[in-house]
Amino acid sequence: MNEAIIQDEVFGALRFDERARSYETTLQFTPEHSITVTIDSMGIAANEALKKAREIYNTMVRREHEYRRAAASRLLDLYNKSWRDGEALDTDGFMRRLSVSSISIAPLDLAATLYYADGGLFAGHLIEVFLDTGFSFSNAQLVG
Repeated sequence: MNEAIIQDEVFGALRFDERARSYETTLQFTPEHSITVTIDSMGIAANEALKKAREIYNTMVRREHEYRRAAASRLLDLYNKSWRDGEALDTDGFMRRLSVSSISIAPLDLAATLYYADGGLFAGHLIEVFLDTGFSFSNAQLVG
């Protein structure tokens, strides 16, 4: 597998996987929490992919709380009816358990997906949060 490392102003050291046509990096999302960011560059020039990916990432960071709340609203009933062990959670309690694990960005399609660690809510399944082309919440589901 051919990999090259480039430096980016937002993403820092990006590893480019030529075979997959994607970039990957690890970022400090919060002072105590790092995440993996993957950028799909298939079908788009590298400089344009990174430019759009920076814009998308910055939007996602600003709106992450909104996405977490929407995911909690979408999956809270499922948790309380089928997965809970003990007292039912409310939206805020559910949200506190989630943490961003990784982000996938497809600049050509203006698409992005967040993956949240479930904080033990769903036996370790990731929560996949889809955003529409306007970067508003579209849907959330369990994966893995």
